[in-house]
Amino acid sequence: MTRLTIVTALTASSSALAVRDLCAATGAASLSYRRTGQGLDRIGRGGIGPGGGAVESLTTGTGGIAEVVRADLAELFDDPWTGCEAGGVPVVVALPTGMDADLVLDLVAERAGRTGGAGGADAADRVDGDGHASGVEVESVVAAVELDGLEDRLWSPVTMADAGLATVPGDERTVGEFVVGALNWCDTYVVRAGARPVRRGLSLLEHLAPRARATSSDAAAGLPKPEPGRYDRREVRSRTRPGAVVVPVRDDSGGVYRTVVCRAERPLHPTRLAERIGAIAAGCVWSRGVLWVASVPQWRVAWAGVGPEVGFEPAGTWLADGGDGGGDGGDSGEAPLESLLALGSPHGDRGTVLALTGDEVDAAEVAELLADCELDDDELALGADGWAALPDPFALRTTLAAV
Repeated sequence: MTRLTIVTALTASSSALAVRDLCAATGAASLSYRRTGQGLDRIGRGGIGPGGGAVESLTTGTGGIAEVVRADLAELFDDPWTGCEAGGVPVVVALPTGMDADLVLDLVAERAGRTGGAGGADAADRVDGDGHASGVEVESVVAAVELDGLEDRLWSPVTMADAGLATVPGDERTVGEFVVGALNWCDTYVVRAGARPVRRGLSLLEHLAPRARATSSDAAAGLPKPEPGRYDRREVRSRTRPGAVVVPVRDDSGGVYRTVVCRAERPLHPTRLAERIGAIAAGCVWSRGVLWVASVPQWRVAWAGVGPEVGFEPAGTWLADGGDGGGDGGDSGEAPLESLLALGSPHGDRGTVLALTGDEVDAAEVAELLADCELDDDELALGADGWAALPDPFALRTTLAAV
């Protein structure tokens, strides 16, 4: 069984340092994909890869860098890696800057289903719980993070494509959206401290990745030394599903950053929501949750915001309406626990829940803004048939009809 630690990063320097520290902690071999002016190099160390680890240039095509990396890893998965499979040596795989870890995690899951044959379902179950299949086990997913510039990146409107960091064609996410995504998928992050105040950056990371283990080899960070964590596919899929509300269990941030959770029991009027969305998101570096919008009452509408950018996407349908409750983000199709527990409420699992992270978020102000968006008694009495005549400023009816 080859045990993989997957490293994602926005910068080559933070990735290289994370790989160095992880290999030193575990005796792992490494396989790094490095962008070049002409394309992509694969660099193996510790006897891994064709030729025992020589540098090899890979040809990139119109499908993007991610497609090349996935194809290369798939080929290596099918050909036991020199010195690793037999000896049980772990392997640290550093993805090219800007590539999402889930693209490799999906590859491992696809491999499980393909090689499982008649027992494919059992293989998929093993991937769900343990992250492994057919000689390849994902032991850990690590995000390499630089504290310097972290906040600036979250607020930046620059897209991955404009920054030259896209690994798939047409990646119009902002750089901040990539950073938040990488932290959501990881079980461990490796911090590279810089010139800016460490305490502020670490406080932010505690709220961006509350389920991940913080590590660093920089003494200034005051964190444990880097080592792989424990990847759990089912847990990760659950917290990365659209509309998931992930918050720290305990706020140890010392008051620099905070996360507030606000709720609304009634459906939201779409016009009043459109008028207040900017005020709700103001000052938030990360906002997320699920909305009950009267213009599309049967749908769970996921709110996803990083810095000044806020977007909506479908997050399933309400359990109370006989829907899927948003699923669990994994392979079982089970509704999330919070949806099941809410079924006894007056509106069932329907409702709005938002979590907002920032250094000056005012919970009372956000709660008042949400309350202003709720339908009044007369509007509520109209029911779904009456709500069908409400304006649709976010074009949700059109967007969700295409799902």
